[in-house]
Amino acid sequence: MLNVLVVYTKNDKAIDIVRNSLRKRNINFKCIERSRLNKSAFRNKNLIIAVGGDGTFLRTSHFIKNELVLGVNSDPDRKEGFFMSSCKNDEFL
Repeated sequence: MLNVLVVYTKNDKAIDIVRNSLRKRNINFKCIERSRLNKSAFRNKNLIIAVGGDGTFLRTSHFIKNELVLGVNSDPDRKEGFFMSSCKNDEFL
């Protein structure tokens, strides 16, 4: 079973889009704000989704061992998102 951790910077439209997409697909997930990250949040997770900018992705990467990571740029008009492979407007979510 897929078990997802969603890390975000602020609660905005982008995180709502990701949450709704995961719910629609009946995917088990937990959300945590970037400043509250700790090792235990990553236990038993198969996929980590970092929603924000490069800072969120990099902060999240410090806790990762073998998990897959997907970066979602929450504001592609204002953020470079160099490490982000998608943005909140992508349909695959």
